[in-house]
Amino acid sequence: GEAARMVVDAGAGVSAPPDDIEAVAEAMIRMARLSPEEREIMGQRARAAYLEHYSFARGMALTTEAIERAIPPDQR
Repeated sequence: GEAARMVVDAGAGVSAPPDDIEAVAEAMIRMARLSPEEREIMGQRARAAYLEHYSFARGMALTTEAIERAIPPDQR
């Protein structure tokens, strides 16, 4: 789904269809085989993606921009 795509696109983890037991097991094995450094990098990528795209502050900025675009300049 969309959440899996966001994680994979950010390089912040792996994904597998939840109804495919073999794929889930393979994904778990891939994660278990990563070094601590690789897992740390994934975590850093996840945090960066959150801050850039999904944080409350980012949502508020996007909402403010949308509201400002909706208000005619002469009414601001």
